[in-house]
Amino acid sequence: MDSVPDAIFQYILSHINGARDVAVCSCVSKRWQDSLPYIRSLYFPRNSFDNHGRDSPDEVVRRMVSRIAKLEELVVYSPFSGAGLASWLLAAGSSLTHLELRMDNLTEQQAYNESTSKLDCISAAKNLKSLKLWGVLMTHSPSGKFSRNSGTLKLWEQDWRTLHCQLCYVRVQWCWDAISNMLQWASEVKHLYMKVEFTGDFDALQPFPEIDFVDFFNSHPKLQKFDIHGAMFAALCQKNSLKNVDTRFVIPCLEEVVITVRSPLNAEQKMSTLESFLKFGKNLKAMVIKILQMKSSHSSADDFFEEVCRFKYMNRKIVRIE
Repeated sequence: MDSVPDAIFQYILSHINGARDVAVCSCVSKRWQDSLPYIRSLYFPRNSFDNHGRDSPDEVVRRMVSRIAKLEELVVYSPFSGAGLASWLLAAGSSLTHLELRMDNLTEQQAYNESTSKLDCISAAKNLKSLKLWGVLMTHSPSGKFSRNSGTLKLWEQDWRTLHCQLCYVRVQWCWDAISNMLQWASEVKHLYMKVEFTGDFDALQPFPEIDFVDFFNSHPKLQKFDIHGAMFAALCQKNSLKNVDTRFVIPCLEEVVITVRSPLNAEQKMSTLESFLKFGKNLKAMVIKILQMKSSHSSADDFFEEVCRFKYMNRKIVRIE
């Protein structure tokens, strides 16, 4: 390594992203330490601070983030506070384009307070292209709003506005009003990944209410990839959704649909929705149907699977089953 030119040396080290690896590299030599500002991505796994010293995890992350000149991606699965997140984004917010956070907490009230506090900090990341939040617990809509500034994602105060992030991952447990608000205002989203099986609280889980197929896609005209699990798919499966469709209705940008199905219930409606994706998705190139943990003992499971296989056979250039 001593004979490698500085530019190549810095390029090699810029591909290290594990927090512990970065820390170890900084101790090797002054030359290695001086190359750390060129790192582009930083990842803190859940166990990053299992045996940490006197410094708080928030401070350790802040110190590492502050030493990197243009951090583009920050992934934090280890515990952190809202104040800690605010300090990291203040240091790296201008260059950060990808942010991924695990926001689990111990109790429901702590989870709500912490999640709200952390969400309020994200406005400091001014150039986000993708935001992934895992383990968010909300009992009602957070006190923030998304708006657009030069194609970026911002989180402000007061109420919800348009979500202009290009990539949105939703894996939360919220009341339906909160989810509905996100879906309603995320009109610019291009990739929507929804893994939300129920709404309500842990003591009173509630299914999704019906979602109008036509209204949903008219409200998300730029959607290119749609990855949905059973609950959202079932919510789109309505008998009346497509009865009075305008002949000009199309899903203009949708190219890929990934659907995870757990239940054979309402098979006719589900098949109708699958057919609608193909009929109105003029630019659809791929549809993946994932059959996951479906109970074979259910009386209609075999019939539903036969229908899915027939559907796949008739549209084998686009549809595949996993």
